[in-house]
Amino acid sequence: MQKLSTVAFLSALLVSPLAAQTRDRFVASGDWSLSFSLEVTTLSTSSASFGLWRMMSGRLNLGLGVDLGGSRTSNGVEGDSVDYTQTGWSVRIEPAAKLYLKAPRTVGPYLFLASGPQFSWGSSSTSTGGQAAGSRTTGLGVVGGIGVDWFPVHWFSAGARTGVRLDVRHFRADAPLGDRHTNQVTAQTFSSNILIHVYF
Repeated sequence: MQKLSTVAFLSALLVSPLAAQTRDRFVASGDWSLSFSLEVTTLSTSSASFGLWRMMSGRLNLGLGVDLGGSRTSNGVEGDSVDYTQTGWSVRIEPAAKLYLKAPRTVGPYLFLASGPQFSWGSSSTSTGGQAAGSRTTGLGVVGGIGVDWFPVHWFSAGARTGVRLDVRHFRADAPLGDRHTNQVTAQTFSSNILIHVYF
């Protein structure tokens, strides 16, 4: 499904210059927008992002984004009647900046940078009522890269981006045999789902 939506998005970029002749206005300084994106990785894992943005000039767009994630998995061990269930939630709050390479018209490529705190927590239990274990993670993330927005009309855009993410986290597990604390530093590349903006 994600591949089909990406193909459709890229195809629209190819034909969009033909429609640009009928438009006389796109985003401008002072415009506000709401952004959202939804990703369902599997039947048990999904995430959503929301944001509020404001164009500070013809090229600079500043925003505050919130990413929410959730998962629930159940696994059984072969030959064992016990099911193990794991549930997790995550929240990221990230002030962000998008700098368009030029004032956006039909297509607007941009550089972006975001940074902010992140929190996650999880729990695991057994179908027999065994003692549950929990975990909590706090951290700080920094993400940067490149992206592109497509404006079929002046009040709407669809875009995608790719880049690198750096996270510093503190992990705490509350296990029946004792607590465990771990510090983690991770770096990874990523490609986003399609991100929608509605301007007003």
